[in-house]
Amino acid sequence: MALTFKRTLTKGQPAGHFPQYCARWRFMKIDASGLPSRDVDALLQQLSVVSRKLPLLEEVCIDVGTKGLLRSTDTFAVADSLRRVDLRPSVLFQTPIDERRLTHLSATLTNISDVEHIMPFPSITECHLSVYRPLFQSSSPIRVTNERIIWFSTNDTQILDTVTLPTLQTLRIAGCRAESDVLTAFILRSACKLQSFVTDTSSGVRLDDLSSMKKLTVHVNQENIVFSLFLQLMCPRTLPGLCELAITIPPNFVMYAKTVVDVLRKRMETQAVSLMLVCADHDSRIIKQLKHMG
Repeated sequence: MALTFKRTLTKGQPAGHFPQYCARWRFMKIDASGLPSRDVDALLQQLSVVSRKLPLLEEVCIDVGTKGLLRSTDTFAVADSLRRVDLRPSVLFQTPIDERRLTHLSATLTNISDVEHIMPFPSITECHLSVYRPLFQSSSPIRVTNERIIWFSTNDTQILDTVTLPTLQTLRIAGCRAESDVLTAFILRSACKLQSFVTDTSSGVRLDDLSSMKKLTVHVNQENIVFSLFLQLMCPRTLPGLCELAITIPPNFVMYAKTVVDVLRKRMETQAVSLMLVCADHDSRIIKQLKHMG
């Protein structure tokens, strides 16, 4: 079941048709990013008509755009087959979820205690936790361990200070500065064999702390920060096991194309590294400049 709302929510719809078909739903996707806030609230309330009537539902995705945190729904409190839940940015994580078989979760948090609630989920292996505003801190420090998560992403490194993930293989930090002391403490505490790191801001990242990493993905959006990351990569002793370097380049990065070439030359002197370049808006100037430089 997939629904997209572009302008307004018609009174009484679409909830009137939900009970007829919901028992057969395996996938539910609701795109309400085009609705005004009041209609999004009303839609989430209407979903309650299918509560406890979703025996086959495996995946849920709700996107309300960027209108701010809104009331959530108890629709998925009882859904025996639920595996994946994606509550896109701005859906407050207040939704009761049947977490027994949940393997993938994307949610937006406002309180650090939400992390404490999520980590014990018995089957979760992939977790994306976003922060809407600075997290509300509890009176006592929180530290929780999950031994199943292999893929974790966040836009606030404060979350890393609360979790220990010994089985983690891929870490993504985007939309914030990855403070080095927090990241280092997390890696040491977790004692995980991190294979892949994805970032778009790197001012505080010491790559020496990620010695086991084989794949690095950099989304370039702040040249002065990412530039420091490239300087570290020029040292062959940094990330000795690196096999793949992926760089997403925006048009305004063309002036630093030579830096990318310098990094590759240094790495190729001692090891074979595959490179993937993705240019935003198909900016061929960057590719041409890279070819010209060798």
